[in-house]
Amino acid sequence: MPLKILQLKVKILSRNLGEYVFFGKVLLLALGAAGLYAVYVLTGLAPHRFVVAGFVAVVLLGLHLRRRDYAFCQRLLPHPFRLFVLEYFLGVAPFLVFALLRGQFFLALLYAALPPLVAAVPRSTTVARQRALRLPACFPDLDTVSFFRKAGLPVCCVLALAAGLCFAPAVSVVLVYLLVLFSSGSIYSQGESLTLLCLDGLPARQFLRRKIGRQIRFWAVPVLPILALYAAFNWETAWYALIPVALCPLQIVAAVCGKYRSYVPNQAFEGTALQAFGMLGFIVPFLLPVSIALAVVYYADAVRHLKTYLYAYDR
Repeated sequence: MPLKILQLKVKILSRNLGEYVFFGKVLLLALGAAGLYAVYVLTGLAPHRFVVAGFVAVVLLGLHLRRRDYAFCQRLLPHPFRLFVLEYFLGVAPFLVFALLRGQFFLALLYAALPPLVAAVPRSTTVARQRALRLPACFPDLDTVSFFRKAGLPVCCVLALAAGLCFAPAVSVVLVYLLVLFSSGSIYSQGESLTLLCLDGLPARQFLRRKIGRQIRFWAVPVLPILALYAAFNWETAWYALIPVALCPLQIVAAVCGKYRSYVPNQAFEGTALQAFGMLGFIVPFLLPVSIALAVVYYADAVRHLKTYLYAYDR
């Protein structure tokens, strides 16, 4: 029975991953490779590898005490201990394998003992109770709030991974650059009612500038400290950090203006082939001038198009 439930969870995860677009799958593949590289590096830190094992144990324990499917698993299985052991073992498997490959057999034994020890920890009703997430006022708009309700945990994991790999050449820069690129496109692909569009009472040009400025400031808060850490650890390639600083604002401009140049109330924005080609220029260097030119054109088109809805606020 535990294996069947685990297979069902894997099928659901595979189905959800299958709904990602091609670039999203490429990003997930890159994140998986970066995660494996991080595990490989962490298991080789001779003075601190037991500290890493302790951190993994704390993370597993926290996930166990905060499981939202605990009651569901108890309904299917009177004693879901074996299911939890299987799931936690899959989580520590990379650490266990790399420890064995490095000949660290005592450390591998510790990793193998973590899943049953964590799964055996009892849960109390006070610990299991979930509280509603209070969204801070730093979120720039409802599009971003909606996106982070769905993908907030993966985004935070990517940022944490980028911060943890700041000592590796170019890895943190690539992670935050791709994160802002794909997140911006996903944030501004959702529908928006005319009431929300007119909520601020701003004319078209000011509306766009405010939307773009808030989104840039929002991403600057987590990204700039990571880039500063990267520059501190990698003096020879510190100039790599200037690439996201220069291009991420242009990505946000292209994403925001790409939505509002063809805005229709209450209709999701699916994008066009031309816009996908323009976003590709932020990945392929020789197409970058085309992407910058399209961002400028999109801004002018978005201002012109929004005036049909925000004409009452023109001054």
